[in-house]
Amino acid sequence: MRAVAAGLTVRIEKAARAQEASAIRSMQEYGLSVTKLDEPTLVEWRPRIRDCAIAMLRANCSTTSRAGETSAAPDDPAERPHWEGMAMPALTRRELLAASAASAAATGTAAAHKPTLCLFTKHLPHLGYKELAATLRSLGFAGADLTTRPRGHVLPENVERDLPLAHAALASEGIALPMVTTGLLSNRDPAARPTLYTAAKLGIPFFKLGYYRYQYADFEPHLAKVKADMESLAAIAGHAGITGGFHNHSGTYVGSALWDHWWLLRDTDSRQIGFYFDPCHATIEGGSAGWEIGFHRLRDRLKMVACKDFYWEKSNGKWRSRMCPLGQGMVDYPKFFKLLAASGFSGPISLHVEYQIEAPTEAQRIEKEMHAIEADFAYLKSVCDSAYGAV
Repeated sequence: MRAVAAGLTVRIEKAARAQEASAIRSMQEYGLSVTKLDEPTLVEWRPRIRDCAIAMLRANCSTTSRAGETSAAPDDPAERPHWEGMAMPALTRRELLAASAASAAATGTAAAHKPTLCLFTKHLPHLGYKELAATLRSLGFAGADLTTRPRGHVLPENVERDLPLAHAALASEGIALPMVTTGLLSNRDPAARPTLYTAAKLGIPFFKLGYYRYQYADFEPHLAKVKADMESLAAIAGHAGITGGFHNHSGTYVGSALWDHWWLLRDTDSRQIGFYFDPCHATIEGGSAGWEIGFHRLRDRLKMVACKDFYWEKSNGKWRSRMCPLGQGMVDYPKFFKLLAASGFSGPISLHVEYQIEAPTEAQRIEKEMHAIEADFAYLKSVCDSAYGAV
């Protein structure tokens, strides 16, 4: 199997070079920070290309090898499989995981695929698309979590025009766009179809939903309505070919109680909507073990992760949560990332810098915020590398 896969890997790489745009779209569907298939890129992703080769072998080869035997890839054109020279197929996430498992079984090793580290672009609202892309590249981010909502980088009413422009600007600087943050709540939103179909067409694999509020006076009927609204949005997402992420925000937002998160989505196809896990908000609501229990409950449908930090402070006789630099608060990020890596998660991770930054002038505040982003990103990268292994 290994020898055959090696031969197919070479052929798939040639096909990838010949059909670069298609190959890039297929890779970006999984949140991979790939915008150009130069040799370093192919070297970086060669283990995954090999996995695809093995998946294609299992699906298409008419010959099989007995345990312990290998065979060379055929050199005689008459003996080559019928699918040689075809474009590398866009595997589903389920198929990619199956291919990875097959590769591990064949080689005796399992390659850990690292998530794509993104910046939530809410923190750079003053930058246009080209400036945003250049800034993210200079900061070292592999991806962007682009605000595609009211007052965001892409306004809902202009999404069909502006999202492709933002996508192209980011790609020109080598920045992936594995997710967009929206305010969508149901299929009744006039922006739902334009946003999801445009994003899917661009190869953006994930979107974040908006927020619902609890209504205590009418609790059960309200949750049933929220569930129906989410399912209506899931139907559009499924048809468009994009996956939503339901974020757990602390406070009176639906889903802050993680068991409601699970109940709301248990009947929905996870390829349409899954979970967008935030360990900070989960720790605010379940500081001892609640966040960890919630993670284990939701991890099989986990699509995206948001990272920020907080601590508790007493002000005017009342306790409140205050956001703070990453790694300086209550969230146990070393433990969380070990759990994340063990779960096999490889989707996008969005860095949020939500704490207050003050300065005498707006220019000075922006400068301080840039330093804060750099510091938080350095910490995020260090805990991610520790859990997943540095490249």
